[in-house]
Amino acid sequence: DGTSSVTGSSMTETIVCRGAFDVKASLKSKISSGKLVDIDSQVHGDGFEIYTAHGMNQSPLQVLDPFQFSVYGHGRRMDELDHTVDVRMAVISPIDMCFSMRNYALLNAIVASITECFDSRDANNGQDMQPQTLT
Repeated sequence: DGTSSVTGSSMTETIVCRGAFDVKASLKSKISSGKLVDIDSQVHGDGFEIYTAHGMNQSPLQVLDPFQFSVYGHGRRMDELDHTVDVRMAVISPIDMCFSMRNYALLNAIVASITECFDSRDANNGQDMQPQTLT
């Protein structure tokens, strides 16, 4: 009859991250309360690359060419309301990226969802927190 229907699967966006990672973390907690007070972490990536695909074919498009990086993080909790977080990233090889408006919209949706998770946590002051999903 010449009509076509669009199924939910044709609107699927797939993101694939690939590469080797080395992760190290050090956690410190108060013996008296058992609460986490200090965390140090390191992530080193080699050959990290990103592909994306959408539509019926799911044909991959490379968004980020392979590169090497290191991320260092430190977090400290003084009391219930006083937290400090320091994150640093170093890129060891050149970055070659292809960024489209579709990628921007997807990234914007992910960031908004993460922000909503933190806002929800802050509104509840960390109490009765429900898990959030990235949408």
